Amino acid sequence: MIFSHLIKLGWALALSACFSTGQPSGCGGPWPDAACRCEQRGTDLVPLGDAAVPQQAQALSGGTVRIRVAHEPGSLLSLLDVDPIIKQIADHSIFESLVRTRSHSDGVTPELALSWEAIAPQAGFTFHLDPNARWHDGQPLTAEDVRFTVERLLDPGTGSVLRHAFEDISDVIVVDAHTVTLLLDRPRPDFLRALSALSILPAHVFGRTPLNQHVASRAPIGSGPFRFDRWLPGQLIELTRTENWRGPRPRIDRLVYRIVPDLRVAFDLLKRQDLDILPDPPMSRAAPRDDWRLITYPLPRVEAWVYNVSSPVFNRQAARRAVGLLIDTEAIRCSILRCRAERIDNLALFSDPDPANANGEVPQTFDPQLAKQMLIADGWIDHNGDGVRDRRGVEFSFDLLLPDASPDLKRIAVIVQNDLAQVGIQMRLALVSWSIYISQLQKGQFDASVIAIATTPPFSPLSLFHSRALGRGYNFGRFVDPELDELLDTLREESDEEKRRDTLCIVDERLTELQPFTFTFRHIGAALINHRLGGVAIREGWLEERTLFWRQVPDQGGRR
Repeated sequence: MIFSHLIKLGWALALSACFSTGQPSGCGGPWPDAACRCEQRGTDLVPLGDAAVPQQAQALSGGTVRIRVAHEPGSLLSLLDVDPIIKQIADHSIFESLVRTRSHSDGVTPELALSWEAIAPQAGFTFHLDPNARWHDGQPLTAEDVRFTVERLLDPGTGSVLRHAFEDISDVIVVDAHTVTLLLDRPRPDFLRALSALSILPAHVFGRTPLNQHVASRAPIGSGPFRFDRWLPGQLIELTRTENWRGPRPRIDRLVYRIVPDLRVAFDLLKRQDLDILPDPPMSRAAPRDDWRLITYPLPRVEAWVYNVSSPVFNRQAARRAVGLLIDTEAIRCSILRCRAERIDNLALFSDPDPANANGEVPQTFDPQLAKQMLIADGWIDHNGDGVRDRRGVEFSFDLLLPDASPDLKRIAVIVQNDLAQVGIQMRLALVSWSIYISQLQKGQFDASVIAIATTPPFSPLSLFHSRALGRGYNFGRFVDPELDELLDTLREESDEEKRRDTLCIVDERLTELQPFTFTFRHIGAALINHRLGGVAIREGWLEERTLFWRQVPDQGGRR
């Protein structure tokens, strides 16, 4: 799946879990509240972003934290791959960016760049690098590394998944060893925030070798608070603390990301205390107990169904809109998702970084009768009586591409599959490994799929729907609409917030009409955490590993 916008600085959230009735519970509003018929599960409040971490009076230094990841990434370079696990492990831990976002606020904070200034109105920025920044092999990090990274990013031969987000960089000028200027050829109000997603790579390591062919893509040399130690294929990826890092040292000595595709196996490892952090536990088993606690937090991503418009089934908008009307998001939210999700049906709702600004209830869109009317009007009728609608010799039968590591997603798909069958639409589930899932999405080898869209500010729908994003962005469904292209270009360059909102509303109207995607949920993250782990804070939808520490518990004793 792919990636999404959320939360205000310091905002904390504790969630409840709905009784699994399989029916809508009447819970409304953007976040579950007293109106939702849910049982209280005793979840922890989690400070977000730059909020203070829990009191460290009993904090221990050292030890190892073992974290489950659901699949093995192809590399550890987020410049090459959309895999969120790469960002989780490497970005801002092994590698650093020029700047880093301040949680989900509109600002950024220094990382490799200590300061910066704009050049004329929106013409670019000059960055002043930290002279104490060093690569993990001891070499100094310089402006040449920034130039190298940007040039590789923009080179079509690199095949970077981030290229579309930075294609308006017109030049990179090295002023001196610790000063670099990035010039732009168009206004970019969101440019600084976008830079937070661009990890700077060491020029002296990669040289002229293609990034995806270099050994350092899987054994990287970075500049961050943790350094790469080892990768045992199919087993684990291990990082160790950078002892001479220029910033505050993390308290944890070692991070071990254990590759455990089977969620049941991961749960057993947690019970045996062979795992310390289990993200995305099965909702039915995510109860706290003596050994661990359950935390919940808003995720910077939303979920959507994407349709391949080159498919003979989905090359007409009526078919796409009909399927969207047959996804019962409220029933799914209050049964399988146990109320740990907010229903989303348009860009305006999830592109605002503060969910408090979008607290109107999303109307229920599940409407089988309207779906039938639209299908009949478009010529989709069961002409041969086999129970499946057809139009001009094409049956309304398609495959839904899904990664096989998400049991909840499979359960959701089965519910939709049954509702589609009731109106004469046949949907088959195509469950594949993560690597095949990503490959088929990028190649457009699917009929429909479910993806996660990152909405970490700055969110831009250009990467999802613009024709320029075909083959190098997230426009997996091969959707092209000149009118929408023009609107997205206007939105990208507009700095006036009121005008941006107006344009976004027009974009929403166009997307609702054409329906290349059906937006469904903004999910709530959950994780089971060893009860002895302190310093738990969330940034951009994931734990801030550098703030973690083991704490002394009198009745348990010992050190990890």
